[in-house]
Amino acid sequence: MRKSYSILLILAAVGLTVLSGCISQPGQKVTPAVTETVKGYGELTAPELEAMMSQEDVFLVDTHIPEQKHIKGTDEVIPFNEIEANLYRLPTDKNSRIVVYCMSGSMGAIASKKLVELGYTDVNNLLGGTIEWRKQGYGFEE
Repeated sequence: MRKSYSILLILAAVGLTVLSGCISQPGQKVTPAVTETVKGYGELTAPELEAMMSQEDVFLVDTHIPEQKHIKGTDEVIPFNEIEANLYRLPTDKNSRIVVYCMSGSMGAIASKKLVELGYTDVNNLLGGTIEWRKQGYGFEE
């Protein structure tokens, strides 16, 4: 019985320690304990990407294999598994905003992770890829 009680006390203490990072005092701004995604890159929906492209400079990379129809405004077509071999085709400024996409999002996620590993700081993957882009009615290159 004492062992069970001790274990419960330890678990309660650990739980309170974890929760203490989530509790704020009145008037104190609440900030999440983790501010960066574990992946190291962001994810955008098709409407978010479309809005972003109309407002700011984005370096857009299609990473799908085999090649597919490209989103209007695509800057480069680099297979997801050849990112490192094609660094010369990417912006030299590692802080440039880069958005990658593929057909469904999975190859883009792999490419995004590789770009972050290579030191790029503003990398985003299009969730749902060109499938979602098409569903939203956005344009492709002719």
